[in-house]
Amino acid sequence: QSLFQRCAFFASEISFTSEEITMHSPIEQALFSLVETIPFTQKKEQRTLLLPFESQSQRMVSKTTCDNETILWCKGSPERVSQMCSQQLMPDGTVKEFESARFLRSIETFASEGFRTIALAYRSSETEDLDSNFTLIGAIGLIDPPREEAKEAIASLNTCSSKSGQ
Repeated sequence: QSLFQRCAFFASEISFTSEEITMHSPIEQALFSLVETIPFTQKKEQRTLLLPFESQSQRMVSKTTCDNETILWCKGSPERVSQMCSQQLMPDGTVKEFESARFLRSIETFASEGFRTIALAYRSSETEDLDSNFTLIGAIGLIDPPREEAKEAIASLNTCSSKSGQ
């Protein structure tokens, strides 16, 4: 599996057993579509810490352990995750110094086209610090469906305009 897939899975609130997969939000469902090829029942990597996404921190962090390797995975707002990164993973698998301004410009482009953007990052878990020295893996652009409140408001507007004859 790719680091991108592993991060999308482990930096989420997706939980699984051999019989059931649980997703808590539409964002988690979208992330699951990226990782559904991972054989869950054979997964050796175990999540040992999960700090759920909170609007105040604008990120979520989890820790996994597999074969004596411990990794921190992070998912969050691009602005917040970019503050946590010092390196970035390149398409060829090399790692170089993180170019925050360039990354955030590309995120602005996605956002201006209506995408909700989520950044993914990782690092080895050598210290207890959960907010620095991450390596940016990349970002995901999702089409953000209207919230239920918006659907209800639009429906009531349609009802009002129908009653007024417009």
